[in-house]
Amino acid sequence: MHYSNVGYVILGLVIERTVNEPFEQVMQERLFDRLGMKSCGFFARGRSMVSADAPRGHDQRGHAIPPGAERDRPAVYAP
Repeated sequence: MHYSNVGYVILGLVIERTVNEPFEQVMQERLFDRLGMKSCGFFARGRSMVSADAPRGHDQRGHAIPPGAERDRPAVYAP
């Protein structure tokens, strides 16, 4: 078995097309809400670049990447 991000992107698209709703909405309503998961989401959490309240990715120069939708999961990885 080999890990592949593309497989999860395709699965997200299959979910969207099957239920005719955005993947994020399906996950929120049918998984997170039903299981009482209050702190789940789709992007990196955190209040600011100076607070150490959440992990951050780093760029090739070793600089921390600020939180935000395009920073944690680029649009290319969305269904």
